[in-house]
Amino acid sequence: MKSSQIWIAGLVVAAGALVTTYLLWPNEPGAGASANAQSGAASMRAPVRPSEPPVPGRDEPPRTPTPEAPPMDIAALAAVYDQAKAAGDPQPGEKAFRANLDAFMKYNRAFAEDQARAEGLTVEEVGELTYLGFFVQRTQVWPEVEELLGSELSPEQREAGEQLMHDMNREFKAAMRALVADGADEDERWALIRATQERYRKQYYQLTGMTPALVDDLLAGDLSRKYAPSVTPPPEDIGENPDYAPPQSRPEVDPESIMGPSDEGEPVGE
Repeated sequence: MKSSQIWIAGLVVAAGALVTTYLLWPNEPGAGASANAQSGAASMRAPVRPSEPPVPGRDEPPRTPTPEAPPMDIAALAAVYDQAKAAGDPQPGEKAFRANLDAFMKYNRAFAEDQARAEGLTVEEVGELTYLGFFVQRTQVWPEVEELLGSELSPEQREAGEQLMHDMNREFKAAMRALVADGADEDERWALIRATQERYRKQYYQLTGMTPALVDDLLAGDLSRKYAPSVTPPPEDIGENPDYAPPQSRPEVDPESIMGPSDEGEPVGE
């Protein structure tokens, strides 16, 4: 694939756009939020002037954790991909993609725990929803999808893909929050997560013509290319092209013939 960057480099951007995908990391308290969180949100809407000036170092507002991309370890991801491929795994790209998301979740543990509490979920469920969010974003990088397909998608296909993402996101959040509000157990919640994943994949394949193998290559990004510059340097024994011939010398051109004389009457460049 002719990716300008390995997909992992997009984590910084994606981390700031998590709330636009399937992730249950909303701006407002969900059905599983505690009464304290709800009262805190109410106080944000109606601030109260303190009775005395704040004391520096003591009176600081609580800071909400925000997701950040961890330091990239391209070599480690390439090793995961190569090991999966050597073992005959049909989805080496998926293995590397998940390894990267595991690193992301570990790096942002405090943020994940905060969101799990707010939504009434486990950290493991939040992690799987994080994976789903990144997966959806990755599958809608249309230029790379078209490169794998070998043909362009119509504007209608692109629009339908984006609408699929937004519709399923809205429906999933409503369904999950209803389960939490009804006291559904973890098995029921996981069943909804798995069903949503399968539904997106099935409709995405039908819409775009992509296949599981092509999606795995999309998830792998540059890791799937043997000599991708971002993963591994070119071999030293690559040799020379016997048909190579240096370009002929460019003929000299009089600047005045192109630009005319300068204001002082002297040729340009003198």
